[in-house]
Amino acid sequence: MKFFPRATYRLQMHSRFNFAMLGEHIEYLHRLGISHLYLSPCLQAVPGSMHGYDVVDHSHINTELGGNYGFDRIAKMLSEKNMSIILDIVPNHMAVRCPENPWWWDVLENGPSSQFARCFDVDWHTESDHFSNLILLPVLGDHYGIALEAGELKVEHEKGKFTLHYFDNVFPMAPRSLQMILELAYQNSGIDELGYLAGALHVLPHASSRDIERIRRRQRDKAVIYEMLNTMCKEVAGFDKAITAAVVEINQNHDKLDELIGHQNYKLAYWKLSKYQVGYRRFFNINSLVGLCMEEDQAFCDTHRLVFELEKIGKVDGFRVDHPDGLFEPTSYFNRLRKACPEAIIVAEKILEQNEPLNAEWPVSGTTGYDFLNLVNGLFIDKTGYEKLLQVWHEFIGEQPDYQELVYRSKKQTIKNLLGSEAARLAADLAQICENHRRYRDFAQQQLYGALVEVAAGLDVYRTYIQPESGKITKNDQVVIGEAIARAKIRQPQLGSYIFDFIAELLLLKLQGEKESLFVRRFQQFTGPVMAKSLEDTVFYIFNPLVSLNEVGGNPDAPVVTVKSFHKWCLHISKNWPLTMLTSSTHDTKRSEDVRARLNLLSEIPDSWAVIAKKWQRMNAGFRSAGAPDANTEYLLYQTLVGTWPVEKERIAQYMEKAVREAKTHSSWAEPDQKFEAALLGFIDKLYSSPEFIKSLEDFVDDLIEPGQINSLLQLTIKLTAPGFPDIYQGSEIWNNSLTDPDNRRPVDFAQNFELLKKLENKNFRDVMHEPHQGSAKLFIIKALLALRAKVPAFNEPDSYRAVDVMGTHSDDLLAYMRGSSVIVLVPRLSLTRKDRWDGTRIILPQGRWQNIFTGQQLAAGSNKVKDLLKDFPAAVIVDMQQIEG
Repeated sequence: MKFFPRATYRLQMHSRFNFAMLGEHIEYLHRLGISHLYLSPCLQAVPGSMHGYDVVDHSHINTELGGNYGFDRIAKMLSEKNMSIILDIVPNHMAVRCPENPWWWDVLENGPSSQFARCFDVDWHTESDHFSNLILLPVLGDHYGIALEAGELKVEHEKGKFTLHYFDNVFPMAPRSLQMILELAYQNSGIDELGYLAGALHVLPHASSRDIERIRRRQRDKAVIYEMLNTMCKEVAGFDKAITAAVVEINQNHDKLDELIGHQNYKLAYWKLSKYQVGYRRFFNINSLVGLCMEEDQAFCDTHRLVFELEKIGKVDGFRVDHPDGLFEPTSYFNRLRKACPEAIIVAEKILEQNEPLNAEWPVSGTTGYDFLNLVNGLFIDKTGYEKLLQVWHEFIGEQPDYQELVYRSKKQTIKNLLGSEAARLAADLAQICENHRRYRDFAQQQLYGALVEVAAGLDVYRTYIQPESGKITKNDQVVIGEAIARAKIRQPQLGSYIFDFIAELLLLKLQGEKESLFVRRFQQFTGPVMAKSLEDTVFYIFNPLVSLNEVGGNPDAPVVTVKSFHKWCLHISKNWPLTMLTSSTHDTKRSEDVRARLNLLSEIPDSWAVIAKKWQRMNAGFRSAGAPDANTEYLLYQTLVGTWPVEKERIAQYMEKAVREAKTHSSWAEPDQKFEAALLGFIDKLYSSPEFIKSLEDFVDDLIEPGQINSLLQLTIKLTAPGFPDIYQGSEIWNNSLTDPDNRRPVDFAQNFELLKKLENKNFRDVMHEPHQGSAKLFIIKALLALRAKVPAFNEPDSYRAVDVMGTHSDDLLAYMRGSSVIVLVPRLSLTRKDRWDGTRIILPQGRWQNIFTGQQLAAGSNKVKDLLKDFPAAVIVDMQQIEG
């Protein structure tokens, strides 16, 4: 890397915020203290993409962002200010958009004989029969036959080029299938050249061929035939007209069109079929994203050639790797990435469950920070108060859902309704493996499917990292698998323990073989999506006692973090991952850091919350209709309003519509319940039109605004000083009440923020604390602490963290730590209801010339009262000026 990251600033790049627009705000980010722009994926994506994760071409920068020229210009501007870029890359998948994705287009056109066939995770069969090598494409809005007979499928022709169209979807046509069109055109016109080319296409080597020489001959002959077609369309009288007439005739004849489509290398199908069957590995359950095979040299090299060049010439300083858990061999992938870029910052988008360590074999700088986010959030939860909130929720909804049982049921629902295709593929793999082991050959595929679902549902992490080819399995993975097997046996005793013993032997590498190894790899790719879709995208919209806990990587069942456990985590990170990323808001978070900070206060006032929530339930009972909202949805809505108020009705309506579809209790994305959703939106309309409710809401929220802002400033101070480097999500440098996407991707008013930053030059800590509504206090802390990070090398050094002893009363409520030997950080927790508690609490300052950088307060070495250190500002960062200036 060029230099250690002081702080990153995450930016969502798209056509409405491109490189040219970004260039206008680099001075602002530089003045703020940012060292690296952390850019969303910038390679060529689907036209109109708002996020960049649907890459279609890895060979150049997205033209909608400004292309290679625009990227180079930004890199040059940053270099002039000693800034750089960390680029988000997407190795797991590509978009199947045609014809924008040239690789996928070639695969659909040429089947297994495509030069890119091995780059995609497609189920190619080995039989020579053409129909065994089809890619199932579930893209149709209705059953295939209905769509065809409705005229929604048609062939188009232009100067010897043929395509199949379904509304905006465009597909290539297999070369050999064109014989049917040319033969019909020849019969109708008698043009000999048409008959000749029809015959030439007929003898092309079959697309299912794996023979290298036959594939090369196919590619050569196909290119020659296509060139001849194009030339003859222009030069041979009646040639083009005859083909066009044949195409029209086929389009008008359902049987002929069906026959022609039946000779393609893909099979178009009703989109709902993807619930049971898809011909390729998807990203989660998204049919439009196909899995890549990074274990193949061609896929790895061709997808990374450009980004490696950008890093090599210094335009990029590092990478954020999206969804490595989806890869076939994540450890091998990271080793290749590190070998190609030995000095780069590499952070992995890895979601760690509580007490789960980051894979020590990954040669990465760390994670993207979800672990830190939930750790800090847990510091501001009152344990006793949360237990009361759980009871309040139970009473409000009239049920007592068990969290673990909810997760388990959600996993099974996810597999059945969203990932059935992937589960069926694994069950088929298991059935084949059984045939190779006489002790296990008598299991039916249906039994294997049921057992497989139970084991996947019992896994309490996103995935394991077993390496079957080398026989490597960690102790932690052995424990995780053993526990999942034990749970499966208890939950489904009717299947018998023997079938679970078989799966255990496979996963624990006691059964060896090529198919066995493939199953283990595929199973590990499968469990991540199961966890993500069931936990993040289902349970976190259902389990609502305190929704600030329902965050990516969070565990609402055990949310409280003690000062002691925070120190333990920081010591581990400082020693092993000193350049991990620290985040508090991202494009993937369910709520912004400020919304969570305010909602966390409810754990300190559970009794007050219980009173107001029940009051609102009674007050608004007449607004409900058609059973909507149900009590749990209503409870989520009230918390959302409290966390975000003031907030526009349209934003709340959009969020709640998404929330009920994600919860999948009353509605879903696949089958929206329009009656329920309309009633819910009507309820929201009536809330916003009710002066009584709005007045009650505002009165309650008024008492939480300032304490919520204090909580936010405290967690920001921790983020900017803890081991690792901080990331600031776009717009969150001031107060930001965003909800989940797309709400958190709204445009940022950078010009206004820059004006606030400039005004800080003439303000001190008292001024910013007296202007809470503007968000200047966040800018004040960011600017001060990033300037400090620039002066203190210890922030980027390993083993540079140690806890500071706190003496006296309420010591467990104060987070105190030292960075290197020159910086001491003091952050109180649970400040809403415990304001006057520091009279008997002290810390000892070592010898030095100490100063609080927020307030300028001079401090003497020796015993200092915490009450004095925190009297003027919510947190204290105390610096030995002798070392800093020395």
